[in-house]
Amino acid sequence: MNTGKLLEKLIDIAKIPKTDFALNMNMTPSGLSKILTGKRLPVLKEKKAFSRQAALCFAEAIYDFNCYMKLEEIFPVIYNFNSKYELEIFLASAVEYSIDRDFVEENSENKNYPDTEASFLGKKTVLNMICIIISDQITNAKDRILPFYSTLPLFDPVYSGTFVKIKTVNLRNWKNLSMNHFFDYSSLEVVFDKYGMTFLSSIPKLHLFANLDLWITEEKMESAFILLKDQVLLVFNVQLDGTPLLTAIRHKGYLNVFFTSLMKRKIKKISYSRSEASALLEANPTFIDKLASAGVDTVYNFISLGYLLERHELDVLDGKDIVKDFISKFFNCILTTETTFAVTLDAMTSFFTSGKAIVPLLGAVDFAQEERLPYLERFGLYLDRKKPDKIQVLNCDMPYIAIICSAGANIVYYVDSTYQSERFYYFKTDKINEMLKDKIADGSLKTLDFSGEIWDYYVEELKTNVHPASF
Repeated sequence: MNTGKLLEKLIDIAKIPKTDFALNMNMTPSGLSKILTGKRLPVLKEKKAFSRQAALCFAEAIYDFNCYMKLEEIFPVIYNFNSKYELEIFLASAVEYSIDRDFVEENSENKNYPDTEASFLGKKTVLNMICIIISDQITNAKDRILPFYSTLPLFDPVYSGTFVKIKTVNLRNWKNLSMNHFFDYSSLEVVFDKYGMTFLSSIPKLHLFANLDLWITEEKMESAFILLKDQVLLVFNVQLDGTPLLTAIRHKGYLNVFFTSLMKRKIKKISYSRSEASALLEANPTFIDKLASAGVDTVYNFISLGYLLERHELDVLDGKDIVKDFISKFFNCILTTETTFAVTLDAMTSFFTSGKAIVPLLGAVDFAQEERLPYLERFGLYLDRKKPDKIQVLNCDMPYIAIICSAGANIVYYVDSTYQSERFYYFKTDKINEMLKDKIADGSLKTLDFSGEIWDYYVEELKTNVHPASF
């Protein structure tokens, strides 16, 4: 966004008459008009003073509780401001950034192959520039696909204090974002050991604004970066005293070299879209038999997967018979073997209120109101009254995902609210299963007593109440 357009939008958001803004800036209305229309720029040597004065004027008018939401059209990536001063510094940085970018174009400098790159030092400065630079790229992307590539250790205390503040208030309206995140094996183990629940919760949150793909590498990732392909590379470093440093690199030649170097590493994608997962199953039709013989230890259901669906009921959904056969066989395997079936109370009740039985790779089967209770009653056929511990009911808030755990492999499944966009994340580890079992054992994840008799009581409650009593 050029300086004129940025100022124009901020004037509108602040609801300041342009004449008043010009007076506050010690300018004539005609002088301001030339800047707003792009006919001239503020004098470069006065850019800091100009930026701070404009920011002070805007902050006075805009600052309020959750005022960051007023700025979402300009800055889809932003954070909540704790004070008017924080907002002022942010806006001053944004105006100064815009002036610098316009100055490069006005003076016919080769912006794609600059001789120098910009660096930013300090926690607040780095936070501001992340939001400003990424927002600028997103708003200028228009209909272009904008792929992100990242190795940021988001859960590391060095960075978490910065990135936890960032909000993506308007990104769900952008359908052109694709996020690729890279882990090496050692850092992935650390993430699961120290930040497992935070990591799992981040998956559905990130999917609100971008398709998230995960990649694993055998080589240690030494560099922390965000690459917006063909646009800008943000490289993060921490100085000896713990101060963060951000360098923004725009040289097109180096961006191509960097991306090629990244993709030549020993990397493997561990996430699969619906089409990719379906293709894998079609190429390996015996996969379910191998999975069943290896044994599924536990399935964690924080969404209402359609385990009770019969094979013929899947025919209402689009998809190949081989995929439907696989899903039906998998569901039956979970219900009829010794696999522990962990489910949240929310997942159980959500089906009764929504009528949606989610089927991975296919979508969701709809049940009319009068059909929902008979569907749930099928569960009684699979209850082993002598082994009530097969079922674990969790009474706690959990991320909108499902997890399948077998020996040496934990699969995390995500599906969006339309039941069409989904991802399968395949981790060659037992860490997720171990973490969840430990949290259930120590009471961090609260469970409810369960038995065949309690299930019978639950069904009776459903017959008379839309929201049954807790177990």
